[in-house]
Amino acid sequence: MSAAAEGANAGGFDASQSAAGGRNPWLIAVVVSIATFMEVLDTTIANVALRYISGTLAVSADEASWVVTSYLVANAIVLTASSFIAKRYGRKRFYLTCLGLFTASSIACGFAWNLESLLLFRVLQGFAGGGMVPISQSILADSFPPAKRGQAFAIFGIAVVVAPVVGPTLGGWLSDNLSWHWCFLINGPVGLFAFALVSFLVQEPKSAIEERQRMKRQGIRMDVIGFLLVATFLGSLEVILDRGQTDDWFASGFIIIFTVICVAAFCLMIPWDLTRLNPDSTFWFFAWSRIYIGIGLPLIFIPITTASYDGIPRDKTDQASALINVARNVGGSIGVSIAQNVLAMREQFHHSRLVETIVPSNPAYQHTLEQATTYFSTTGGQAGARERAIAYIGQQVQMQTAYWAYIDVFFTLMLISASAVPLALILRRVKH
Repeated sequence: MSAAAEGANAGGFDASQSAAGGRNPWLIAVVVSIATFMEVLDTTIANVALRYISGTLAVSADEASWVVTSYLVANAIVLTASSFIAKRYGRKRFYLTCLGLFTASSIACGFAWNLESLLLFRVLQGFAGGGMVPISQSILADSFPPAKRGQAFAIFGIAVVVAPVVGPTLGGWLSDNLSWHWCFLINGPVGLFAFALVSFLVQEPKSAIEERQRMKRQGIRMDVIGFLLVATFLGSLEVILDRGQTDDWFASGFIIIFTVICVAAFCLMIPWDLTRLNPDSTFWFFAWSRIYIGIGLPLIFIPITTASYDGIPRDKTDQASALINVARNVGGSIGVSIAQNVLAMREQFHHSRLVETIVPSNPAYQHTLEQATTYFSTTGGQAGARERAIAYIGQQVQMQTAYWAYIDVFFTLMLISASAVPLALILRRVKH
């Protein structure tokens, strides 16, 4: 008996409605995890290559940083529409389109001839990547009975958690030993391999086909205005969070303009969506607790993802997946922004406190300065030994400042994570 058939007897799970069809669902878990790993990897792999990109394309470091921002903005925008597009035009078809576009745009990024072309291809890559992750989760949820979803999401969680860690290391190695172009070209063979596996292994469930036919008969169309409002809100919010620290937050006219756009889009989005005849979700479905998914993802990914799908009807898994990933991206952006802001403020604080002690009247400072001067005199001669000793002490101050500031950042993140504990206590236990 196949694994899919065995799962049919667990918790009323209907294997005929599975995205795995008659195949082993663990193959599906591996396939979608490969595609997801590739997409999540691209959120961080380019970070360490920015200085190489700015040098090759003859642009400033600030301009090169838009390579990351453009991807994140496009990724956040398409998440909100991925569920509807998958239901209306076919989940497998949409997934393959995203996977193919992601692979093609990745290769195009590797052959970009200037910054403008690279940003264009990164936007396309972000659009494609934004559709891949939620549909991957939806496919995974449909391939396993509820009792086994936790194990399946464990494999998926490895891809989501490990990829951002591997990204900077792999990107740095490729940039140093080959070229920054390979940070994008590496997706080519992996993407083609994943595309072939998805085409062969993943099936369109009968319920999804029936839902698509029903939507066609009823003439259900996307709420374009609602989508544009949500896209404007999320896109501008992503720009604010990603560029805020660099542009000195509200001291920058650029950030102020995007803040006004973000607030205006949000104020228009809520009443518009609440007055639609066929909204995809109720207002209260957008609970603030979902934001914590992004902040605590590395530690609580599996139980939260499993709990999020418990009790969700099969025809609503696409919407649930899209909502989870929107919250994950926005929550992650907020978490990064908070960390950057705390780091900058605490570095200034600790630096000012340490500098107060570096005065001639401080015996500890004088003792350290004399020891350092003696050392540099012995190793490099008397000339300039005093200046090298002072520079050395300055470096130590910077290192100590950064050390204490990072401790404060992790302490802040600990408090944020701890505040989510009460939310876990109210999760309802679902019997499979």
